[in-house]
Amino acid sequence: TNRETHAAYTYLTKQEQRGHPDSVHTAEAAVAGRAVIVGLGDAVIVGSAAGELLGRMQRVFEENDADCVVAVREVAPADTVK
Repeated sequence: TNRETHAAYTYLTKQEQRGHPDSVHTAEAAVAGRAVIVGLGDAVIVGSAAGELLGRMQRVFEENDADCVVAVREVAPADTVK
């Protein structure tokens, strides 16, 4: 399904890892007060499902005037040790 989006995608890389709060702070000037999605490297979303998930998150954010939206998924205990 093709769906118009008003999102722009940008990524930043850092030489030194200082945690998620520092990453968000570093990106603050780049996003200039706009909504932002923070993707974590250990939670890779690929294929058409990626666009669908991000689109749903954007809609929930906008429709509810939310401060944040977090996507989670249940993981089988056997898969948590990989």
